[in-house]
Amino acid sequence: MSVNEQDSRYDRLAIRLSVIISRLLAGETLSLKSLVDEFGVSERTLQRDFNQRLIHLDILDENGRYRLNDCHPPDHSSGAFSFIRTTGIARIIPVQDRQLM
Repeated sequence: MSVNEQDSRYDRLAIRLSVIISRLLAGETLSLKSLVDEFGVSERTLQRDFNQRLIHLDILDENGRYRLNDCHPPDHSSGAFSFIRTTGIARIIPVQDRQLM
């Protein structure tokens, strides 16, 4: 895989995850099947997103429908910093401070 292909792959991953996080934080319930159609990736890829890449968020899986747990407010700053570190997208986020989060 060339450098450009690798960069493009990371860009698509970062965009997909940021869209998913934005929608979850907006209170949406996300359907796995709808996300498959929207992003053109497999169910397995999206399950990996929810179960591994977004593990630091308190996400409930109800038969392929994902939403944030409403029981307690999420800690956006520490979860966001952790997400940035674990996904490797720190290079595309210029400043990582609590005010930004």
